[in-house]
Order: sequence, then C-alpha cells, then structure tokens
Amino acid sequence: MKNVIYLLLFLSTFRLVAQQDNKDKIASAKIAFLSDKIDLTPEQSTVFWPLYNEFQDKKYAIRAAIKTLKTESGSLSVTDEQLQTDFNKYLDLKTKETELEREYYKKFTQILKIRQVIALIKAEKDFTLMLLKKISN
Repeated sequence: MKNVIYLLLFLSTFRLVAQQDNKDKIASAKIAFLSDKIDLTPEQSTVFWPLYNEFQDKKYAIRAAIKTLKTESGSLSVTDEQLQTDFNKYLDLKTKETELEREYYKKFTQILKIRQVIALIKAEKDFTLMLLKKISN
C-alpha cells in the first residue's frame, strides 16, 4: 500500500514539474517571439520586460477573477439577483482590464516607439494564434 502511495506522489510531482517546464518553455518562446517582432534594443529590454511582466501578472489576476465569476454564475441554482450582481462585477472587471491596458500601454510608449507598441499588440495576438495552432497539431 505504501508503494502505491509513493508511486502516486511521485507521478503527481512529476506531472507538476512537467507542467511548470511547459510554462517556462512557453514563456521563453514568447519573450523571444515578442522581442523579435518589436525589435527591442538591449537598453529597451532591460526596462521593458520587468514592466511587461508586471502588466501580465495584473492582467492574469483580472482574467482569473473573471473566470471564477463565470464558473460561479454558471450554476443553475443562482438567483436572478445574484446573476445581475455577477454581471455587474463582470463588467467592472472588464473595465478594470481595459484601464490596466491603457495605463501600461502608456508606460510602454515611454520606453518604446509607438510603432513598437502597436507591433507588440499585434505580436501578442500572433503568438497566441501560433501557440493554439501548435497545440492543435
């Protein structure tokens, strides 16, 4: 019985390590892809990437809150009043996400040329599409 428990612990740990390894590979690929597409100089990179990572962390937190909200609202036992409250929270979170983008894209224009910021927006979408194609193949 102990062997089975140890095997299950080992397999779950191995799975977590493999998932983290995939996340690290995707993050590295994204950095390389975006750096190439927006033609970052070494000087820009040192200032841009910490700011970009901060932006992504905040954006991820908002999207996680939206996902949680959608999951909770998906229950059939939710009242109309709760649905209205959740819908209002959803709209507030989407507004917060837009305000966050506005704030950080303005900060990016202090580091990058406007063409690079526009290229960044396009490159983020292109990277996502490329990743989805690779996953589907």
